[in-house]
Amino acid sequence: FYSDLFQSQRAKKGENDIIIAMSKLKEESQQGEEYKEPEGKDLSFIPRYPQSQRVSSLEYNASKKAMLTYRTMDDVNKILDFYRQNMADYNWNLLDETNFQDLPSELGEMQSQIKLKGSALIFKGPRGECIVSVFENLQEGENSRIIGIKYNAK
Repeated sequence: FYSDLFQSQRAKKGENDIIIAMSKLKEESQQGEEYKEPEGKDLSFIPRYPQSQRVSSLEYNASKKAMLTYRTMDDVNKILDFYRQNMADYNWNLLDETNFQDLPSELGEMQSQIKLKGSALIFKGPRGECIVSVFENLQEGENSRIIGIKYNAK
């Protein structure tokens, strides 16, 4: 029975998978010491939101792709305004903006389950494409925002 169940799940894997990764951060007061950012680096051609802590930094495909994650206590709209106002200084043009509550209907079930609140800004520039996603932390009891930056070189 278990092997049949395993086979049927394997056959369906990858058809419409959506993966959401989360990690729990300890508050500075709980740690008793200052927060230390993980190894990695910011991208010099994308501004870093002030008062943010880097949670992760990943470059791959010979630095042609990067994914960065930051955490801050500031309001979602304040963060989005920062990127709307400052990306042009780094030669990025705002192409589109998507509110997560306006996701396509096929994602409606996922949206209702996780109650994702926030927006994504899509930028194009001479270096390629950059998507800045800002959303409320999904962990219950947290009063913080997550900033996700996805960069793809031309």
